[in-house]
Order: sequence, then C-alpha cells, then structure tokens
Amino acid sequence: SQSRLYLSKIRACVESALFEQISGLMVILNAVSLGYATNHMATYPGARPDAIMDVSEPFFCVIFTMELLLRIFAFRNEFLTMKCWKWNIFDACQVSTQLLEQTLILTSRSERHKLNFGIFRILRLLRVIRIARLFRAFHLFDDLRVIVSSVTSSISSLGWSMVLLIILIYVFSVLFLQSIVSAGH
Repeated sequence: SQSRLYLSKIRACVESALFEQISGLMVILNAVSLGYATNHMATYPGARPDAIMDVSEPFFCVIFTMELLLRIFAFRNEFLTMKCWKWNIFDACQVSTQLLEQTLILTSRSERHKLNFGIFRILRLLRVIRIARLFRAFHLFDDLRVIVSSVTSSISSLGWSMVLLIILIYVFSVLFLQSIVSAGH
C-alpha cells in the first residue's frame, strides 16, 4: 500500500508538465554543450578538453541516467509498450552510449596506458545523435510545433520555389553574360 502510493507519486511526477519541461531544458542545454565541445575540438585540434567540457559531459550523463531510471521505475512494464516506447528505447540507447563513453574516459584517465582513440572518435559521432533528442522536446513548445508542422506541410512548395529561383538565376545569368560578351565585341 505504501509502495503503491510512493510509485503513484513518482509516476505523477514523471508525467507532469514540469518534469517534461525540465527534461526538455536539459536536452537543449546538452545540445548547446555539445556544440561548444565540437567548436572547441575544431578550433584546437588535439587539445585536451577544457574545464567546461570536463564537467558538462558527466553532469548530463548523470541527469539523463536519473531521468531514464525514474521513467523505468515509474512505468515499469509499460515502459516498452506505452505510446512513446520508441522514444524510450532511443533514450535508453543514448544513455547507454553516454555511460560507455564516460566509463572509457574514466578508464583512460585512471590507467597509465591510453585507449584506442578510434573508439573515442566513434563515440564523438554518437554524441551528435544525442542532439536528435531535441525533436522529442518539440511538443513542449506549441509555437515551435506549429512552425515545424507548417514547414513540413509546405516542403513541396518550398522545393518548387527553389527550382523556380534557380531557373530565374540561370536565365538572368545567361542574359547578363551574353550582354557582357556582346558589349566586348
């Protein structure tokens, strides 16, 4: 009885709008952090990660692991059968790769030998996939959802507009070039 009450409170918390908004905010902050890390790696190739990256990666790993564990605990058997079960599997895969990455980083720091950095390159590529979690946060922002829906609905019109624009640019480029060539002779 006491455990059911406790479980129902956790489930209510996990299903609350505030929990979803905080989770969405963490996903957005993680995407910003990944962008910063990518910029740092591109600007300073081969350089050691700075303090922000050393703290942010483990922080987000802990946050997302806790979120996933709360969802698993709250939904139990329904976790893999509920409406958003595909997102749950995606999140579980993301958290698993994040945990693997953090484990490999800690192992390489604590031991005197260095691990194969090819593994780290693959894990860095997997980081980019984490940004896909942003799509899950779209439902939290009604205006953004309307804009995304509008863009996807008008994608064929946008494509034909681009074709028309390319044709117009081509036609006027040819006209302009012919007039320059004609003026030169």
